[in-house]
Amino acid sequence: MKELIYSDEFYEFSVDVSKNRQYLTLRGDWHDASVARDYIKHNRESLERLQPGFTSYVDLRESKMPSDAVLQELLVIFVQATKDSEEAGLRKQAQIVKEDTKDQRTTAREVIKDSDFD
Repeated sequence: MKELIYSDEFYEFSVDVSKNRQYLTLRGDWHDASVARDYIKHNRESLERLQPGFTSYVDLRESKMPSDAVLQELLVIFVQATKDSEEAGLRKQAQIVKEDTKDQRTTAREVIKDSDFD
């Protein structure tokens, strides 16, 4: 059964402890990085409920791709959240995207993956 960790107009974190799964839904227009000011905190709260080897389901269908400038600001947040998830024992992640944003999101993931943020 899903347990809601946090929800607002931009994102939602929930977990299903019995499935050892994190659920993340991103939605809306992230017009500036301030909409994600507590994102890392909420991610960590969801990770505390899971065991190593957990899976993550990320639904991006309701979100709009942010501008390049905002994406650069968000990159620091997303890289930290990714590191936190990996350190907590993330086994696999599935991302659900709209077909028309697939290429943009692939590019954003590559930027995050190739970043040199420590």
